[in-house]
Amino acid sequence: MEVTIAEERMLVLQDQLALEDAQRKASERKAEAFGAVSRLLLRPKPEEIEIAYSEKRFQPFWHISCNTRFAYDRNREFQVDVTGKEVRSVTIGEGKYPVLKEKRSYISLRGVEHCLEEDRRELFLDAVTGKEGNWAKYVSFPSLPLTSMEDLATGGAIVVSPEIRASIVVRQLLSKLIRPVAGTDIKEESVEIDVLALFFRPIYGFELHWVNKDKKGTIEIDGLTGEVAVENAALRRTLSRLTNPDFLFDVGADAVGLVVPGGGIAIKLVRAVTRKH
Repeated sequence: MEVTIAEERMLVLQDQLALEDAQRKASERKAEAFGAVSRLLLRPKPEEIEIAYSEKRFQPFWHISCNTRFAYDRNREFQVDVTGKEVRSVTIGEGKYPVLKEKRSYISLRGVEHCLEEDRRELFLDAVTGKEGNWAKYVSFPSLPLTSMEDLATGGAIVVSPEIRASIVVRQLLSKLIRPVAGTDIKEESVEIDVLALFFRPIYGFELHWVNKDKKGTIEIDGLTGEVAVENAALRRTLSRLTNPDFLFDVGADAVGLVVPGGGIAIKLVRAVTRKH
């Protein structure tokens, strides 16, 4: 089996929302940070709530897509019903086949099925937790290539370091696609991973302080779509040690082979393009 991995990429999605715009959205929705009960019963006034802290954060996620193609032949016995109790045999071409009688009358033919299975899947995973997410909407936004995560940590921005390696992402997707082929003659087994990309998306986080009640809440603004989310987010995170890209993108044939049932299938790993540093 040949597994081809295209160029591995690390990208940052470009902001579609300036900090000032995000701050304005947060101010318009700041009462929501304290929950529906507080908003309805205590009715906080806008002037009683102030933005105590704001941050820009880059959150990572993986995007991987894969094409599979399996071509093979397999032997098959075909049972063809015969009408008429008087029929004893049937000649087809050069062969003569006796009629078999059980609950019905039929002839048995042996043949070869020529099979082709093709599939395509894609997967989006949180690069910190490994959970699947709905981030397909983001990949159409403008992006820029990254050579180092440290390049994002400018102007006080916080970069969340990925914990999930590319090998885990590859295994998770291939486990959904690869299975033993029940063929007597395997013509082709190919797996093409045409996208393997680590994206960083911008998020604005705001801590709101309800001064009269001395209560705090948080709001997050998506830096791409402008969507507002009331989150119990951990803001004020310090910049942690960022993972080395070479470690993140280290995918070997042994890692791919772990998902192939049977253990006896040879894996040939081919890198279509070597990642540039």
